[in-house]
Amino acid sequence: AIPRIARMIAEGQAGAELGEPERVRDRNRGAPAAHILVGDVLMALGRPADAANAYREAANIEFSESVAMRFVAALNRSGQGAAALRVLDLFLGQNPRSVPGLLLAADHFMATGQWARATEILEGLRLRLGNRNATILANLGWAWFSRGQPEKAAEYARRAYAIAPRNAAVASGYGWILYKGGADKAGGAALLRKAVGIAPDVPGFRFQLAQALIGLNRKAAAKLQLEAVLAA
Repeated sequence: AIPRIARMIAEGQAGAELGEPERVRDRNRGAPAAHILVGDVLMALGRPADAANAYREAANIEFSESVAMRFVAALNRSGQGAAALRVLDLFLGQNPRSVPGLLLAADHFMATGQWARATEILEGLRLRLGNRNATILANLGWAWFSRGQPEKAAEYARRAYAIAPRNAAVASGYGWILYKGGADKAGGAALLRKAVGIAPDVPGFRFQLAQALIGLNRKAAAKLQLEAVLAA
């Protein structure tokens, strides 16, 4: 049952019926995968607080990377950020080289403006994994930019874009760094427009593009983007 239900979740067909996953769990209380299954269905149904409880049961049996990352995500999505950070700290204390765990820690430090700590983690990951991970390079670009080093930031962002030119977040980050850093305002605006073209439903990308267009004195075009932001 687990592979079949997991496949339904992956295909967006979780549905509203929890009966079968719960029956699988009840027959296999000692199996972490059974609790993960219930948590995954609850996440797919938009019930992250309930999913966190299911992942907690799995973590009590086996605190694996898979369980920990799900548990942290569910806690964050249900507004329990402090609890998520405690779980992440506990996991990294036991697994200090976990790449997903370190990436989550870096995300936290970036979200809270702790740029030096984020940079330390990301640079360590880059040295371990090389220069082929677009997410790490893009985040390094943003972290160094936020630390007041736009040239270094632009180089990391350029590398990320070379690896993942169709990734909207990568294109947007590179464009914003070029625009705000002053290295190439027009080129930055073009990349921001590309990001909007790739992901037109993300208001943040449109808002960045609008700011760049205003700076380039293209106010009519900026107004169109801002109207789309407001409509969203």
